[in-house]
Amino acid sequence: MLWGAVERMMADPQACVGAYNDAVARYPEARVRPLEIGDTRVELPLWGLRTMQARVAITTDNFHEFSREELAPRGLFMSLLVRAHLGELFIHGTGGWEYDKITQDWARDWLGIELSPMAMATATQRLDLGFEPEQIIDPARAIWEAHHARHNPSAVGDHETQRKKEMCLKHIAEMQKHDEDPSAMYFKMHALLEEYRAFYADKLAGFDERVRVARSMQRQLELAGDRTWPFVLFSDEQLAALRDAVAQAMQ
Repeated sequence: MLWGAVERMMADPQACVGAYNDAVARYPEARVRPLEIGDTRVELPLWGLRTMQARVAITTDNFHEFSREELAPRGLFMSLLVRAHLGELFIHGTGGWEYDKITQDWARDWLGIELSPMAMATATQRLDLGFEPEQIIDPARAIWEAHHARHNPSAVGDHETQRKKEMCLKHIAEMQKHDEDPSAMYFKMHALLEEYRAFYADKLAGFDERVRVARSMQRQLELAGDRTWPFVLFSDEQLAALRDAVAQAMQ
């Protein structure tokens, strides 16, 4: 039954892999690489596995060098076989949910079959690394805040200067609407902002320092937000908390 799909593949490799690549192209967000189709060789969705040797990508050139027992399906082909023959419902996480849309289209276009339905179940648990993700400063946010503060006095609590700046902008818009030269008003507004920046230099320097710290903590941000650590790294208490959270969400 399962080997029949491989025989179908080898009967017309171009049709199989062409349908595969067409399905891959429809879902770029899944980040799945298309298989190679050359003039004389086609890359197949199979691995060649031999004891104490690195796995080998199977093509139409080397397919017959491996026995039936030495061939194994790659990810999407394995999913196709399982969903076509071995299960009534396939449960994915967020990653599988994205890439298995490719499998559904591929099976339909290549074999003319509908696979068993799939569902998604996902939950978030992060490692205890001595800090919380919310303690880490997002560099992009810090850069935006520093730029915003240089041009918007209200960022440091100077609402009066902010009001004057907005009045300048209003006058500039009116002058442009009436084809008047707004240069003098531009200079006035920039002079106002330069005076503001000089007066609040220490506070604005604090925004720049926040950017520096945020950039230095970029790796910590990635670690703190990572939700893909292997489950064996989590404590029993963390796994129990995750289980309880999932159970509560399903009530």
